[in-house]
Amino acid sequence: MIKDLYQPLYYFVKQYPLMAFIVVIALLVSGLAEGIGLMALLPLLQIVLNDGALNDSKINLFFQDFFAALGLEITLVNTLIFIVGFICIKAITKLMAMYIVSDTASEITANFRNRLAEALMKARWRYFTEKPAGYISTAMNNESLYASNCIIKGCSLLAEIFQICIYLSLAFYISWWVTLAALLFGGLGALLLRQFFRIAREAGEAQTENQKALIGNVLDIFRIMKPIRAMGRETYLGFFINEKITALKKAYRSLLFVPYIIEQSNEILRVLLLSVGLFFLIGVWNSNIEELFLLAILFIRILQRVNLLQKSYIILSSQLPSFFYTTQMVDAAETMHEQWNGKKKAVFNEAITFDKVTYRHDKKTLFEKASFQIPAHGLNIISGPSGAGKSTMVDLLCGLYAAEEGQILIDHTALGAIDVLSWRNQIGYVPQDAILLHDTVRNNITLFDPNISDADLMEALKRAGALEFVEALKDGLDSNVGEGGSQLSGGQRQRIVMARALVKKPKLLILDEATSGLEEKVEDAIIHMLKEFSDEICVLLITHNKSLKKHADRFYELSDKTLKETV
Repeated sequence: MIKDLYQPLYYFVKQYPLMAFIVVIALLVSGLAEGIGLMALLPLLQIVLNDGALNDSKINLFFQDFFAALGLEITLVNTLIFIVGFICIKAITKLMAMYIVSDTASEITANFRNRLAEALMKARWRYFTEKPAGYISTAMNNESLYASNCIIKGCSLLAEIFQICIYLSLAFYISWWVTLAALLFGGLGALLLRQFFRIAREAGEAQTENQKALIGNVLDIFRIMKPIRAMGRETYLGFFINEKITALKKAYRSLLFVPYIIEQSNEILRVLLLSVGLFFLIGVWNSNIEELFLLAILFIRILQRVNLLQKSYIILSSQLPSFFYTTQMVDAAETMHEQWNGKKKAVFNEAITFDKVTYRHDKKTLFEKASFQIPAHGLNIISGPSGAGKSTMVDLLCGLYAAEEGQILIDHTALGAIDVLSWRNQIGYVPQDAILLHDTVRNNITLFDPNISDADLMEALKRAGALEFVEALKDGLDSNVGEGGSQLSGGQRQRIVMARALVKKPKLLILDEATSGLEEKVEDAIIHMLKEFSDEICVLLITHNKSLKKHADRFYELSDKTLKETV
């Protein structure tokens, strides 16, 4: 338990030391206040049962001295006010502590999500190619919430431990041998229930693993749902998803049922402990009735606290995998930070030059001492067979990957010496798959950049040949395009993506297989549109369609691990 409790609490203390200190002090004060309030029941009982007469027990002597220091007598009214006052102190300090914990936990959830989002925005491209999207979305969604819940449950555990220790101290003060016997009995019960805590922990791990797998699979399947439905292939995919759901159901069932097993087992142990204790205290040792009553109250409170502690621990155990998963995801994304250290501002007026560039991917050499040049203006078409490295060349050009040998020059400056963000801000990129956000036309083009005006939007739409059909939409720029752009045709989606690439007025426009899969008429219209502004910027069209050569100002073929211009 200590090891499980340590991790989330250590994170809390490390990130928020002042808040952690206040919480610990408040919990200690809360526990002491309740303990003192309960201890005052002994003189209260003797006042009621013995007509105000008090015996000379240590507890009574303590309260007599305490009340005398305040200039008060131990009366029924004064004792009741004392008890109520300390229980109120306990409630207020406990509320204060848990308010701080709740407020901090919500901040931790936001902090996890912000750190992950920021790390993703700065992560190397390889991170996205290796990590399933479902894993990232799971960490951003439920797992971040569960991770912060671990902080709350950890602090709740700490509060219960403090309270139990205070109750035990009072019980020891009244009768050390009875308390020791109860501890031994309780320890035996905890040992018997230990396996159920292990089951809860394993169920929590299974839930985390199955949940991220399920979300990842559903996201992947949803992306290709149209061909799945068109080919009637959904049946076995449904079985596959059902297997994941069944595994998740088993884990969730264990998480729900184990606490009830522990609760009912504790009920039996509680009755056994009280029955055996009362038998010996009353039938064998003839203990003082007032002290016996106070001990009974203390033990009932201890058992209640132990029950709460066990429930909190079960929840903590089930959610700890989420805590570790989220922190590991954030740490992994942060360690995959891009390593571009250039400071110079990118200037692109002449040419892009590959100078003896070598690059390998998965042990396959795609470029070997490749040297070629692409001028800063005109329609440049690059062709080559699948797997030859066309898209990899674009990734190198955008700084998503770094050359292993040689260098890439923008005009006459090495890409490694350039502030890569200033270079990317001059690039417009149109991918092969024109997938849009489930949002408005406006937000799909601006990507939520408030600095892009409606005039910029209209100009980009006009240059992309999309203005006419966008204006015909019911809500114009504020029309929702549907999931992935499903409310638009393929050609319309491609033109919206083109407008997104053009809206920041790039100096380099890259189309990575962007026209493949389009109707010939649509493809020809896009090529003619590109020709119109290729005198102003460098247009780089990646394609496997060699028939487009007739439109090119320069035509390149990727072969023999380099790029060669052909006539």
